[in-house]
Amino acid sequence: MIHFRGAIVQIVFIFLMFTACSEGTTYQNNKEHVKLGQDYAGKFYKEISKGNFEKAALRFSNQVPKTDVLSLLKQNRELFGKLNEIKFITATSQITEKNHQLNGEMTLTFEAVYTRLTTTENLSISVEHDSLLIEGYDYKVNVDKIGK
Repeated sequence: MIHFRGAIVQIVFIFLMFTACSEGTTYQNNKEHVKLGQDYAGKFYKEISKGNFEKAALRFSNQVPKTDVLSLLKQNRELFGKLNEIKFITATSQITEKNHQLNGEMTLTFEAVYTRLTTTENLSISVEHDSLLIEGYDYKVNVDKIGK
């Protein structure tokens, strides 16, 4: 009887461990995850500063038409001038780690300094199976910094 009870306890313990591992762990605003997003965004902005809009557009999800991204990036270059500097402002993230893979989303906010003006830009990034892709890109012109 004791041997049977010990087996049941082991089975319950293994089941609980399996259940806990299968759900994964969710992190809010984890510094390491935000750093991954910053590095990814940095590569995106590096291509923009070089004028390599095609390479920058490859960082977007397939849900976003590449022709639209290219048009927007080229239009921004004409209106804003060349990208000189990016300053990280803040980020929010919710990432789940399950079976050593990351899944979730994050939004990073930057101040982008162009030759003609400065903008505040938000990048919405999805994380699926450790791969990052830009899902959204929006900005506002900082009127108080035009010409500075």
